[in-house]
Amino acid sequence: MKDLAFLTSPDMSKAEVVTNHVVIAQYAGLNKISVRKLIDNNISDLEELGKVSFEMTKITEGRGRQTKIYQLNRNQAMLLITWLDNTEPVRAFKLALVKRFDELEKTIQTWTKERAAEKATTRSLTDAVQNWEHTNPHAQSNFRKLLTKCATGFPYTKVQARGDKGVPMVDLLTAEELQKYKRLKALGLSVDELTEAQEDEPQETVKSIIEDIKELAFNPDELVGADTEVLADLLTDNVERLIKVLGLTGLSIITNDKQESEENTLKAQIQELYSLNDSMFKDDINEVPRFTDSTEITAKDLADMNINALDNIAELIGFELEE
Repeated sequence: MKDLAFLTSPDMSKAEVVTNHVVIAQYAGLNKISVRKLIDNNISDLEELGKVSFEMTKITEGRGRQTKIYQLNRNQAMLLITWLDNTEPVRAFKLALVKRFDELEKTIQTWTKERAAEKATTRSLTDAVQNWEHTNPHAQSNFRKLLTKCATGFPYTKVQARGDKGVPMVDLLTAEELQKYKRLKALGLSVDELTEAQEDEPQETVKSIIEDIKELAFNPDELVGADTEVLADLLTDNVERLIKVLGLTGLSIITNDKQESEENTLKAQIQELYSLNDSMFKDDINEVPRFTDSTEITAKDLADMNINALDNIAELIGFELEE
C-alpha cells in the first residue's frame, strides 16, 4: 500500500515521511470531514509532537473550492488513530501504516548514508577532472550530468525538474539511484587512475579523435539521449582535442574564454545570492516576504535558499562545504 504515507519533498536532504487526514479517513473507513474536525479540536495536543502542516488543494478535478489537508508525522498519526474507534478496518490500517512509515524512513536512512559516502569522493572527482588532459569549463558539470543520466536513465534536465531551482542534482536522486551514481563515480575515478598516460604510450592520433566525433555524430541517442546541451559540449571537447593534436592552438574556442566564463558564472551566482537577500528588505517593515504562490517565506526557507546558493558557489570554486 504505497499511498499510505509519502515523502514531503523530492529533495531527499530535506524529505520527511508523512501521511494526511484524507488517507487516514479513506483507509479507516471514516468520513474525512469528521477526521479533519477531530484534528482541529485537538490541534494543541498534536503540535506537542511537531508542527502540524497542511496544504490547500482540491480533492477532485474540475471546479470547486479548495480544501485544507492536514499532513501528520508518524507520532501525530499514531496519536490520532488512538482517538478513533478500535474497529477492524482501523486496526488493519494502523498496522499497514506503521509498515509504510518504516519502509520510507529506512529509505531516507539509506539515502543519507549513501550521500555521505558520495560526498567523501567529491574532492577526488574535482581534482581528477581538473587534472584531465582535455579539461574545459564544462567538464565538471558534464561529468556529473552523464553520471546522473547513467544512474537514472533520464537526462539531467528531467531529474532537475523533480525539485526547486538551486537544489543540488544529487539530492534529487532516490536511494537506489544514488547507489548507482556513487558506484559509477568510483568506477570513473578508478578508470581515470588506471588509464593515466604513460611516457611510452603513443599520443592520440587525428584518426582516433575523428572516430570519436563520428561516434557522437552517428549515435547521439545512445550516448547522451535527447540532451543536446551535453552533446554540444562533448563535440566541442573533441574539436578542442583535434586542434591541440594539429598544433593549431590559435583556433581554440575554449582557451581564451575559459577564465572569463568561470568568472562570469561565479559572478552570476554571487549576484543571485545578493539579490535574494536584498529582496527580503521591504519599504513597509510590516510587509511579509512571500513566494510567487503567495506562501510566506520563513526564516528557514531563507536559510535553505542561502545554503543552496553557497553550495553552488562552492562547487564552481571546486570544493564542497562541510555540514
